[in-house]
Amino acid sequence: MFIVISEFLIIPSTLSLISKLTPQKYLTLMFGAYYTTLGIGEVGSGSFAAAFPGEGPTTLLSFILIADLFSFFSVFAILGLVLGAILLLSRGRLEKIINMTD
Repeated sequence: MFIVISEFLIIPSTLSLISKLTPQKYLTLMFGAYYTTLGIGEVGSGSFAAAFPGEGPTTLLSFILIADLFSFFSVFAILGLVLGAILLLSRGRLEKIINMTD
């Protein structure tokens, strides 16, 4: 339920950004790429949910050992920090791209 509500809130602004930044020639290709990455993300969230530690240790992506709740949520924290750093490092380039289309 939470995922459905968040998709209803995020998808309109994302589609607007895609249509603003993408040249008209590649617009449908970028919409397709967006929905493809959305599907890949949902499959990824399913694999994360399957790795939730139950009665014993599990593995995530066949190489990350999840033994307890701390290690399970540490994966999310590290992933968030890495993706946040990538976004901060590419912020200047993204602002240039957005300002070019104004």
